[in-house]
Amino acid sequence: MIARLLLALAFLGLTPGLVLVAGDLGRALLAEPRLLGLLLGGAALGGVAQRFLLRRIPGYLTLQHELKHAVVALLFLRRIEGFVVTWRRGGEVRFRGGFGGALGDHAIGLAPYFLLLSALPAALALPLAPSEWGCAPPLALGALLAVDLANIGHDLRLNFHREVFVAVDGSAVRSDIGRRGYLFSAVSMAFWGFAQMVVVLQLLTRGFVGLPALGRALGAAWWDSAVWGWERLGG
Repeated sequence: MIARLLLALAFLGLTPGLVLVAGDLGRALLAEPRLLGLLLGGAALGGVAQRFLLRRIPGYLTLQHELKHAVVALLFLRRIEGFVVTWRRGGEVRFRGGFGGALGDHAIGLAPYFLLLSALPAALALPLAPSEWGCAPPLALGALLAVDLANIGHDLRLNFHREVFVAVDGSAVRSDIGRRGYLFSAVSMAFWGFAQMVVVLQLLTRGFVGLPALGRALGAAWWDSAVWGWERLGG
């Protein structure tokens, strides 16, 4: 409980800085209408594909949900011992070992509700795309981003509640979010979500060369947020 409270306070303190930097990067994107148009066009295509094709594939929504748990577990060097996906009874990922403690456990548990499973790797590869590919990379990024956000929205609708459901093994369990607390989950998902969007917007508008400037901007934004909070507290 103490670890969760400390993490929530840390996320609350860091999120405003991420929001400020994301806003600056968003304005940089608005200044490039062609790039913005390609991103939105791709998002429209991705939204249609997710709505009328992907979500109709049996097991797809469960697969992407469990895959996010597994990917973040691997990032914390957890050993995957079981990966189960069913058509109608959800799925399950079992793991052990690794590092990260409570932070790792919470990140793994909440991964389906914030992780940009396909858009984040695509954004990391975007600056490496050959110029001969033309408008295809930002178009693809927009499509993947729309699919990821639609999947996150679907998972949130199914899990942000107080009800219990039957797990793969037949036991009655609370949702991933319910087990970790709704307020803590909301704060955590906001932090991780904005952190990813900062990375995506940075790589889309400025590439890898702007990463040092991004670090300085984040540091300045976090400092300004801390000073603002201190002044409001009467410090």
